[in-house]
Amino acid sequence: MKRQLLNLLVATVIVFSCSKDDSSSGEEIPKSNLKEIESFEFLASDNEGLDTDVVASIDESEKLITATMPVGTDISNLKPSIQSSPLSKVTPSDQTRIDFTQAVEYAVTAEDETSIIYNVNIEVAKSSEAKVTSFNLLTSINSDGTDSNQIYYDIEANIDETNKTIKLTIPEGSIDSGLIPSIEFSVGATITPSPEDVLVEGVNYTVTAENGDTNTYSLIIEYTPNERKILIDLYQANLENLLNWDITSLNIAEWEGITLYDQRVTQIDLTNKNIENLIPQIGKLTQLTDLVVQNTDSALKMNSIPEEIGNLTNLRSLFLNGNNINSIPASIGNLTQLDRLALNSNRIAWLPEELGNLTNLKWLILSDNNIQFLPISVGNLTSLTELFLNNNQLQEIPEELGNLKEIKVLRLRTNKLISLNNSVIDMTQIETVDLAYNDFQQFPSQLIEMDNLKNILFDGNDLQTVPATLGDMNNLETASFYRNRLFLIPEELGNLTNLKTLNIQRNFLFGIPQPVCDLETNYGTQIIKDNRTDCY
Repeated sequence: MKRQLLNLLVATVIVFSCSKDDSSSGEEIPKSNLKEIESFEFLASDNEGLDTDVVASIDESEKLITATMPVGTDISNLKPSIQSSPLSKVTPSDQTRIDFTQAVEYAVTAEDETSIIYNVNIEVAKSSEAKVTSFNLLTSINSDGTDSNQIYYDIEANIDETNKTIKLTIPEGSIDSGLIPSIEFSVGATITPSPEDVLVEGVNYTVTAENGDTNTYSLIIEYTPNERKILIDLYQANLENLLNWDITSLNIAEWEGITLYDQRVTQIDLTNKNIENLIPQIGKLTQLTDLVVQNTDSALKMNSIPEEIGNLTNLRSLFLNGNNINSIPASIGNLTQLDRLALNSNRIAWLPEELGNLTNLKWLILSDNNIQFLPISVGNLTSLTELFLNNNQLQEIPEELGNLKEIKVLRLRTNKLISLNNSVIDMTQIETVDLAYNDFQQFPSQLIEMDNLKNILFDGNDLQTVPATLGDMNNLETASFYRNRLFLIPEELGNLTNLKTLNIQRNFLFGIPQPVCDLETNYGTQIIKDNRTDCY
């Protein structure tokens, strides 16, 4: 601003002097021959991308103007601010945007029409940045679906700038498919080896900045199970499967019965798909929470469970019902997060003690097998709320079953039981007991002690009487004694005002006490009886 005021003052003095001389002598006043660029700068306010003003250096002897712009500045469209000698003119003008990627000539013309040329050279500062900014493996470059080892999802490496490492987690075997990385690095820098080179384990990447500075990054490769390959192996191990899988597709989330989370298989449902071989590699799908391979309606069935099932420690539910499995591996005891286990409709004859490790189990279905006894460790399953053991060969239940204090449903239908032990009294939360089609000749007195009991099922036994104390079970809603040898129903059953269903059909009854019959009239109880059985 001071220079601008000074130039204005000089010009005023000259004009005034000339006017005075003209008026006094009448002689012609000589024109100024001043033609100097006095300042050349780039103002941030005029040039987008500049954070601060940039002042150029002027070498008057060489008539050379130079400036170095900040790293990354686009110099192809800059507007300089120029100050020159009084009464001189600069071409191009100081408000003209210029491409400074090449040297630019500026002509300064004095008042007397003489001129001079300045060469202006603008360059951009060379960056010292030498960073790998991203390192990825893309399926669009590396995979066409023809090789089961190929990557099947895009993979982004973790870059640690402090330690100068590139950590890459890739599926097992994928490095053998010839992976080409997609690498981004600092602008203006170079990198070796070339990003077009095939990925090699243990390689170091060196980034060289524009100014020659370098950084070297170590590549660290870790491996995760190739879950697409495992699924393909499962498919190919079951040639008569009914799976509608396109195994050339990289998107396994689209495969029937497969659910992913964060590119890991978390759920597999292969219901009635003719799966007879559950391959050992299934144990590598360590993020699985739900596995269903039930073949109830399949022509082909599984014969065994691989020991590697015990590696699936995140499993919450396991359904292998409807197969021909004859044993359970001890490794199942590793599945401590399991809360639902269904192995019904198989050929299992014995249960491993390790089953007792499943302390989070809430729902256990072992019906329709050949189980003759329960291991003592079943008493450790203290989270169980439902236990199904229908249609087995059980002759007794262990005392330890009484430890299952949270159990609400106990189904032991179609076994060879003749009595219950006293430990069942400790099942204080139980609501349903199914003992149908066993060999009971007497009603188990222990059931009378179960205050929360709502449903008792005694169909197909050899009971001749039921105790009068059954009438004290005020919460009872269902009592079924179909097909026994009952010849008498105690009238105390008429106290069961919450009873919804009483089944006494196919017995040897000649009549029903009137108080019991009144339940139907007064409380809507459905009494299922033979036609010849009347009230008395």
